[in-house]
Amino acid sequence: MADWYCKIAGKLYGPFDNARLRQMAAEERLHPDDLLREGQDGDWFPAEEIENLFPEARPAARSGRDDRDDADDWVERDDGDDLDDRPRRRRKRGAKTLNYYQVLMRNLQEPGSWTQYIGWTAVFEGLMRGVTASIMMLRAGALDPVAFIVWTLVGAVMVLVYCLVDALLFGVACVALGVRLDPRRHHVLDLFGYAYVVGLALMLFRLLTACAHTMAADFWLLVIPIAHGVVFGYLLQHYWDLPAGKAYALTAIRFVYQMLVVGAWLCFRYLA
Repeated sequence: MADWYCKIAGKLYGPFDNARLRQMAAEERLHPDDLLREGQDGDWFPAEEIENLFPEARPAARSGRDDRDDADDWVERDDGDDLDDRPRRRRKRGAKTLNYYQVLMRNLQEPGSWTQYIGWTAVFEGLMRGVTASIMMLRAGALDPVAFIVWTLVGAVMVLVYCLVDALLFGVACVALGVRLDPRRHHVLDLFGYAYVVGLALMLFRLLTACAHTMAADFWLLVIPIAHGVVFGYLLQHYWDLPAGKAYALTAIRFVYQMLVVGAWLCFRYLA
């Protein structure tokens, strides 16, 4: 019996035999855009490429041709399976892949979860920047509500601008390393949204630190690229399905330019 492995919402399940695979599809626990592979060393591919697994994917009946003429269309079968009952993969027709910037443009034109993640990150980081500015004003003996509002807006806009620049710079590395993405399953801005949400916890700790020591809070920014690197390293492998070497290379490149940006800002603030 064939061993099928499924990747659903980033989690690995299996192995399943052919009957179990059909049952999962019938119960709608397996969707056409979920990933499958045959055996532990097979390549991942969308479940919709399996013939007759989903009712909507059932191909039109062929006429005037013997099924043996299409023998090259299927992967090798196990001897113990009934050929007519076995889930079989259709010939790969060359899934349309796009480069990083093409997928990025599609993300900008279509609403998605990234709008919530990045939007809420901008709101909360703006508020935290406003609160931090208020703490500094209180230390100086004066509190200006207008300044709080201004710094909150400035903080939110800065997050959005930084995210856009971050996404554009990361694309240079992706193009240089030849990363190709399937626009149906891979989204660019979701990665940044997830990483920025994780960074909110660090920004909250930075706010608490600012209550005691402003310089220590500023240098706490150096920790954020590390947290982002962990998120990107995981998602590039399990969400974009990149090989480990390429995922780590992209993560390292992003870590380096993030550290350069933060380091340049600290130098300008304390050494200029």
